[in-house]
Amino acid sequence: MTLRRIALVLIIALAAPFAVLADDAAAPNLSVRSFQLRHKEADKAAVVLKPLFSAKGSFSVQPSSNTLVVTDQAENLKRIAVALENFDLPPRPFVLELKLVMASRAAQPAIPADLKEIAAKLSGVLRFNAFEKVGDLRAIGKEGDPVLAKIDGYRAEFRFGELDPVSATIRLNDFQLSRVKGEEVVPVLKTSLNLKLGQTVALGASRDPQSQRALMLVLVAREQ
Repeated sequence: MTLRRIALVLIIALAAPFAVLADDAAAPNLSVRSFQLRHKEADKAAVVLKPLFSAKGSFSVQPSSNTLVVTDQAENLKRIAVALENFDLPPRPFVLELKLVMASRAAQPAIPADLKEIAAKLSGVLRFNAFEKVGDLRAIGKEGDPVLAKIDGYRAEFRFGELDPVSATIRLNDFQLSRVKGEEVVPVLKTSLNLKLGQTVALGASRDPQSQRALMLVLVAREQ
């Protein structure tokens, strides 16, 4: 056998396994479809797609064009297309209702009428039983928008995140509450948090052990 014929046999033997793998990857019952997202980041669509894939389904992300390349059965691709259409929406507007409440312990507790509905929730935090509203605000913004608002000697700033359609929660990124004294701005609370739409959340912002008082935040997020 000549060297040329030996080389040809080796090439055929080495190429055969790759041809089989290529056939598996392009199985007749699988299709490939590209989806270019206009409003949301393509890599964040994974949370929407994951429950919809078959056992052989997969996808890749092309960041430069914000495109998803999806491989799956034809029926699954139809469901994925609908899910992505509902996911890739323009930024939606939300409302954040925020109350600042001074909580304390008192022998004869006093609860204002507009705080009675949330008094039970507030009482569960550090066992306070008296509440006084310092101020409140209603901030409106779309997904991705920064918000800066003043509340009677305080300043709240944050950025609306994206709505998680699975858990119906909106993220408040880099939330910061500060006390404003003239030109001085004193940070009181820094955090990021997820708020389930329509659910009231109470947070402790600061506590003064000497006076048995604490500043509380009461937050509710809603879709506008």
